Amino acid sequence: MMLIENKIIKTTEDGFLKELVDISSQYNILKVDIDGAEIQTWKDYIRFIEKSFKFPTTCEDSMDRYLDWIRDLSWLDNDAFIILIKNSKQFFINNSKLRDELLNDLEEIVLPFWESEVEKVVINGKSKLFRVYLI
Repeated sequence: MMLIENKIIKTTEDGFLKELVDISSQYNILKVDIDGAEIQTWKDYIRFIEKSFKFPTTCEDSMDRYLDWIRDLSWLDNDAFIILIKNSKQFFINNSKLRDELLNDLEEIVLPFWESEVEKVVINGKSKLFRVYLI
């Protein structure tokens, strides 16, 4: 198994597909495909994420709840998570502040949690690969 390095990666579709072949040979992945052109509001984003990750409750009214659930995922039987944002330049095209906040939260809170913090704060917690690809 490869060393877990969680990160946000800007790439092409071909670049992503090459990495996916390598990752999928080693991990049981949940891949969430987002069309950035269709995600323009918090409501668009959170409803899509709630459904894709099967959150137990809604997070529409709480960014903190979203961050709690995205760092739990105990109901899913995967050891790797990939969020693929196609048309990433159109993702929140009219709300760069929210886009930047969401990407920053992923990079600074969620990805480090799954890379190593989970082992320190969750009983029997295991690191998991969690990557975000911007295409």
